[in-house]
Amino acid sequence: FDSIMASDDGLKPIVNDLLAVGLTLWVGDGWSGKSSIAYQIIEAVSHGAEFAGQFPTTKAHTMIIQLDEPKANAKQKWRRMAYNPNRENFEIIWSFHPLMIPELEKWIVKNNTKVLVIDSLLKLVDGIQDICSAEMGLFIYRLNKIASKYNVAIIMVHHLNRHVEKGVERTDITPDDIYGSRYIYNGSSDVWGLLKNQIEGSLDSKFTLKSLKSRSSTIAVNQTYIFKGCETDWRFNYEKMGSGTTTLKEIKTIKERF
Repeated sequence: FDSIMASDDGLKPIVNDLLAVGLTLWVGDGWSGKSSIAYQIIEAVSHGAEFAGQFPTTKAHTMIIQLDEPKANAKQKWRRMAYNPNRENFEIIWSFHPLMIPELEKWIVKNNTKVLVIDSLLKLVDGIQDICSAEMGLFIYRLNKIASKYNVAIIMVHHLNRHVEKGVERTDITPDDIYGSRYIYNGSSDVWGLLKNQIEGSLDSKFTLKSLKSRSSTIAVNQTYIFKGCETDWRFNYEKMGSGTTTLKEIKTIKERF
């Protein structure tokens, strides 16, 4: 007990106030920016730079299993973003299926990977498992076990139920909006919902990142971060927390005083 309590393994976040060790489910509608924000996170981590101008990161090796975008689409997005990850800390895998879990563990150990993005869950299990079945929970728990064993933050990109009318913006996300088995939500350590809403009179968009589950205690459930998304380069810039105007740096300064 004492040796366990003395260790900080798995406790230090990879991205402060945002991304902890464990399996983090990242959910949103199509074209809501899920892949772009994940790209930007691992770019920041690969350099040890701040994400979105506010979130400190720990420099580490990153990996993305990209199944949702073909190479041509990813290349187009990276050019638009002027994407520039640290080549020594970045790897992308274009082909993967659930039976390759042993290979995944070997890659993580070999590179000492600390952030892994899987884009997306639907494409990963396509034709292998029924995403609405209880067996999905076993697969999710297996990924969580890998994250815990190697102190990795795994971001699993996933989709929502399509219950909003075409052309109508979604105003909120709840756990019930997540597509598939409830075991997907239950088996994840943290869950974030991403909302995209057009800024009136502008081509840019407002993005709301809402905490739907926080087993890591990274942030309170239902708390939100607000980002402004630039239509020119598809990048996210942090604006505020929830309905307030306090920045993360100001909150940290206040905490340090006490």
